[in-house]
Amino acid sequence: MKRPFDGPIGAIGGALGGGPPKAPRTVGMAIKMLVTAKEAGLLIGKGGMTQKQIAETTGCKLHLSGINEHYPQTSLQELSIKADTSEMVANGVLAVLGKLSEETGKILGGEWEVEEGGARVHFIVPTQGARNIIGRGGENVKMLREASMMKVHVEDQIMGLGDAAEQVISLAGPLQNMQIALPMILEKVEELATQPFFANWAFSCLAATGAGVKGTLGKGKGMAMDGFKGGDAFKGKGKGKDMGGMGMGGMGMGGMGMGGMDFGKGKGKGKDEFASYGGGGRKHTSQYRHALSSSVGPAIQPRPG
Repeated sequence: MKRPFDGPIGAIGGALGGGPPKAPRTVGMAIKMLVTAKEAGLLIGKGGMTQKQIAETTGCKLHLSGINEHYPQTSLQELSIKADTSEMVANGVLAVLGKLSEETGKILGGEWEVEEGGARVHFIVPTQGARNIIGRGGENVKMLREASMMKVHVEDQIMGLGDAAEQVISLAGPLQNMQIALPMILEKVEELATQPFFANWAFSCLAATGAGVKGTLGKGKGMAMDGFKGGDAFKGKGKGKDMGGMGMGGMGMGGMGMGGMDFGKGKGKGKDEFASYGGGGRKHTSQYRHALSSSVGPAIQPRPG
């Protein structure tokens, strides 16, 4: 299991304990991804050979969270790709995507149905990187969508705290168009690579620590269920309680409200859609499938921490 994130406090503690102080960790460039257990298995390969081969051919360091170490609010594992330069990281990501699409020609990314030659890819970037990708008035994410012809959605939920604060960016569209989208995303993240916090973010792993998210008090509406009793929706109310850093709040039969996360209390009206990907509203699932249905609209600005 990967050790929990240890920042400057851990280094100071080591020094006070009598041992030599830990050298600060440095990294040239990094990005993170979310993958399913099956995709993680493909990347590891027999005896770890595939992971080793990708590392050797691209010069990247790959780290996967354990099979039972899931990213908060998902059933996905966290993949970290680190290297000296942005170009090396890009080659590492493309090698990963190539391996994941090797058998079927597409990348499912936790979804059940993906078109031939399609991809569903979820990146994790620092919160400031998400802001850079969105741009003022959403101008940057608009250019990203137009240039790559892919649906791009920036999750408004901020995961982690301090240096480890980050957001998920989901992309959907032709797999080959990732070669256009990827450099544009890495360019905005690379602008932060020299900042003091970046190395701490790059070496953090919320999947390993089970870190929670900051709770909010509120009500949320999703989408009506489709294909069950003619589209009838089930409504539920509940109080969220901290469960190992991942609060479950506002959860009803067939619906899940997003209020009351972590240590907050909230009420939610859940109207999740399971059989349809129609427009309007937002679907809250464990694997970010909802992000792609509303990604063609205005960019979602990050919520204040």
